[in-house]
Amino acid sequence: MDDGGLPFEGKAASPRRSSCGRHPAREAAAWLIVAALCAYIMVTKLWATDLYQVPIARSSVEGGSDFASARSAIKHLTTQFTSSLEFRDSEHIYRVADSATPAYIGNSSKQEIDSNWDDLILPADIDISDAEAAPLLKHGASIYRDPTTGKYRIELEVFHSLHCLNMLRMRIYSEQYPDMLTENARIHVDHCIESLRELIMCEGNMTPIPIEWSELGGRINPNYAQKHSCRDFNALKAWTRARAAAE
Repeated sequence: MDDGGLPFEGKAASPRRSSCGRHPAREAAAWLIVAALCAYIMVTKLWATDLYQVPIARSSVEGGSDFASARSAIKHLTTQFTSSLEFRDSEHIYRVADSATPAYIGNSSKQEIDSNWDDLILPADIDISDAEAAPLLKHGASIYRDPTTGKYRIELEVFHSLHCLNMLRMRIYSEQYPDMLTENARIHVDHCIESLRELIMCEGNMTPIPIEWSELGGRINPNYAQKHSCRDFNALKAWTRARAAAE
């Protein structure tokens, strides 16, 4: 081989290398140590795989904590978010709104806005069979059973979260919802803030939000109108409507 070959190949593979000074017993002991280390590494790796990786894979395959019967309704799509904030000038901001989106906030059209929220949230409760309830009961859940239908009843998290967001909205617009100023309502709102905090941290959405420069505002401004990977809410809603709890 010419000088362009492996730099140490001639020396390492030289047949003229002397065997003087070799100690078979020491070499055997060294090989035993190497074999033992390899075995230790393999056992440790297998143990770590069984302890840490299998539960993660199982959670991913089985849908985590999603209600098993609802998993067939989970579909994914890319959604363009539309609500963002812009500056009118250095002192004032405005909300960028999508005219095609139903109104969920504001001081006007209370009846329309309440109706839009009802369309999002209701029905929140569904009836489930004994077989569907069995895994929940097995893990210690206490589930109400309707004495008329004999069905167990659950609420799905997405609709509870929307209900909580609506509670915050009504608290903010309390001039239209005076009942939201009671002590019970305050406690309910506190529950909702904590519930939404836990959910947001649980979801851990890592969609990048570009930070842009606003000439009108004279400062940086996050652009929240970004595409997100989402679950198809309409598909989840249709599945839930079909399973709505009996009134």
